[in-house]
Amino acid sequence: MYTRRIVPATLAVMTLLAVAVRAAHEEVWVTTDRTVDCSSLKTIVGDVIKEDMNDEQKCIALFNCFRRLVFHRMNTRDSRDPIKLFNILGYTLCGSQGTVNCALLREAGIECRVVCVPGHTFYEAKYDGDWHTFDTM
Repeated sequence: MYTRRIVPATLAVMTLLAVAVRAAHEEVWVTTDRTVDCSSLKTIVGDVIKEDMNDEQKCIALFNCFRRLVFHRMNTRDSRDPIKLFNILGYTLCGSQGTVNCALLREAGIECRVVCVPGHTFYEAKYDGDWHTFDTM
């Protein structure tokens, strides 16, 4: 019976190759043509907003996207991190919702602000010379 002996140098090369392949796959991000790429704020905004949209349409499109991806539930330590919110958690409360939506709007080039009233938080976007209220709750 023939047995093949693996020499230490070959084993070292195989180990390095395995590490390199694993490291390369850690950067893989799978998406489709029918979903929003939630790997960054830039990709989210790029997938949701179309070139011919005005600022109001952009705000509504980002609002609707957020409503499809996130539901109302408790905050966690990572609730205000948009990438973790969309890809891992899927839930947060009003304050974090306003903060994340403002981050999306700023990425889209729209002025916005988080508004806090006793017991609730929402956000406003400025377009057409005026502030417009959005509440994802």
